[in-house]
Amino acid sequence: MKSKLFYGHVYHKRFTPRVHEFNYRSFFMQISLKELNSINLKLFSINRFNFFSFDFKDHGNRNSSDLNVFAEKLLKSHNLPNDYDDIVIHTIPRILGYIFNPVSFWYIIKNNQTVAIIAEVNNTFGETKSYVLDPQKPQSDKLMQVSPFNQIVGNYKFSFQEKPNYSKVHISYLIENSPVIHASTEGHEIPFNDFELFKLFLKLPIHNLMIVSLIHFEAIRLFIKKIPFYGKNGAIT
Repeated sequence: MKSKLFYGHVYHKRFTPRVHEFNYRSFFMQISLKELNSINLKLFSINRFNFFSFDFKDHGNRNSSDLNVFAEKLLKSHNLPNDYDDIVIHTIPRILGYIFNPVSFWYIIKNNQTVAIIAEVNNTFGETKSYVLDPQKPQSDKLMQVSPFNQIVGNYKFSFQEKPNYSKVHISYLIENSPVIHASTEGHEIPFNDFELFKLFLKLPIHNLMIVSLIHFEAIRLFIKKIPFYGKNGAIT
């Protein structure tokens, strides 16, 4: 089965104008769109409330519409083939109906190879931007403000590691080739079953609320360190 469950951590380090870093326990899933109808679990659902759930309205057009149609149109707009075999989405599911997911990765699969990647980035302003990446050279200019402590300048470079029972995504945010932020999410695969989901819920029952809380907590720490604050429109304040 291509759909998998991972338990690990998130790491984040800012290099400039002052060093600031943190890490926390986290988890993520890799959900095969082709396998959606074959996932039969008590604690995990598709498009309906549960302890854990994967909901179409959290991705793509954000209106519960077909995710394959969204991917096909996006790939076509970038002059890429859209005759893939499957899409595997690396993401955080809803927990008890609540979600905030900073980034999801859509792996476009053809003949068991990743032929394109969509990095679906969200910010706390309610905005989203999908970056289409070449797996051989996964990078892109920054096109949306993610943090009010950064402006819309520079570029992203990504690296993806997939090994047996292990997955890691690393993101570098650079301005004029100088590192501003490094962030990564990594995890070891655990069985994707109800018993492991129940244990995961006991470990991280407020995981998604924790993400939002930590964003605001780390923002306070950045204020204390006097990191420039640019606000929503990018003007320094």
